[in-house]
Amino acid sequence: MRMNHLRDSYNKFISRYKLFGIEKEFQNLGSINGPAIPDWLPGETIYEIYVRAFSEEGTFEGVRKNINRILDLGIRAVWFMPIYPIGIRDRKGSKGCPYAIRDYFTVNPEYGTEQDFRNLIADLHKNNIRVIIDMVANHVSPDYIYLEKQPDLIQRDSTGYPMRAVKEWRDVVDLDYSNPETRKHMLEVMKFWVREFNVDGYRCDVAGMVPLDFWEIAVKELRKLKPDFYMLAEWDRTELHREVFNSTYDWILYNLWCDISKGKADIKEIIEWLDVKNNSYPQNSFFLRFLENHDKNRSVSIFKGELIYPFMTMLFALDGIPLLYNGQEIGASHYSSLFEKETIQWDLGNKNLWHVFKELIDLRRKKVSMFSNEYEFFEPDTNENVICFVKGEKDRLLVLVNLGKTVVDLSFLKLKKIEIQNVLFNTHSDAITDQLAPYQALIAEM
Repeated sequence: MRMNHLRDSYNKFISRYKLFGIEKEFQNLGSINGPAIPDWLPGETIYEIYVRAFSEEGTFEGVRKNINRILDLGIRAVWFMPIYPIGIRDRKGSKGCPYAIRDYFTVNPEYGTEQDFRNLIADLHKNNIRVIIDMVANHVSPDYIYLEKQPDLIQRDSTGYPMRAVKEWRDVVDLDYSNPETRKHMLEVMKFWVREFNVDGYRCDVAGMVPLDFWEIAVKELRKLKPDFYMLAEWDRTELHREVFNSTYDWILYNLWCDISKGKADIKEIIEWLDVKNNSYPQNSFFLRFLENHDKNRSVSIFKGELIYPFMTMLFALDGIPLLYNGQEIGASHYSSLFEKETIQWDLGNKNLWHVFKELIDLRRKKVSMFSNEYEFFEPDTNENVICFVKGEKDRLLVLVNLGKTVVDLSFLKLKKIEIQNVLFNTHSDAITDQLAPYQALIAEM
């Protein structure tokens, strides 16, 4: 019965959100453990950096000069979008898309030199910040430089014409993993950045389009070089957690949150989806959760006004690992083009939003229960717009989130025998009251 319930819930969400990169068939791997989570990961927040947009210079040096901006926010793990040279043939826009790789073995000269990137990584490591870089292992630009000597690295049709699975990606062609030389080449690419630049993890672009058996071989080699190497897949499939990936994208939760913000989904479905994730995926899976990323609109344009605060609170109070995209912390509303130079306008930022993010980042690092995947949900009888749950065992935390426009009476807590001892985080005030204001969220010790 339990298995059927999980399958039915899963199928409901999959049917509703016909998303690219989502496993279509339900598979329950909840009884196994996947690869061990690196010790440095739990409690942290990943900060995604688009070098071109991060500073006026749009360079590695521009990031290095602003490391304090990252440190002050409390970030201890950064993910760099692709830092490789960009293809010229079939280029999109004047600058080209970072995901159309011309050479895997060096850096984009637009961003600086290899030494500039080494200096940046060294400074980040000195400040106890881990470095994750994008690994684009599915495709390359049509003028990938190694195709001159190894034309069979990519897929071709019967006439020898380069192929790609996604026709809209006109600036790339797909690698051919049926060719042993392609596998050898890409394995060397993946080892290169660990060996030569000391990176701490990969965010693997469209990971499910690359054969799983290649990832299984690659990760064994990577973890020989660095046992605590982190693997994040831009995909969502239970099997990816079996041996290779620590984290996959929780696309369903993001889309569910978007629908809830528009009044198109029931808030209780959050509980239902968390139940599916935490009981059908390997037990030590660390899901990546987000309100925005470089593929989606800015969160303040979706979760408008004060509505952003309860969703921010949920992002940091759930299990897995939260993602922030550079500029999100100041409420940037402009989406920086992937094909042009558009700088984040840091001087126009929302200081209050920054402080709320910082509080949540700090609290998540201090309280183990913040990233626990053990939940006890309580449903208020009088309001359908409230999420209430308790997390943890020794260090029990209460999380209250009001997604509605009306005041919520908290007297139901006494009926549930829940007593607030100390408020750790409050989006509206430091005072303990018997009501929850519209769009208010709080986290408290019990």
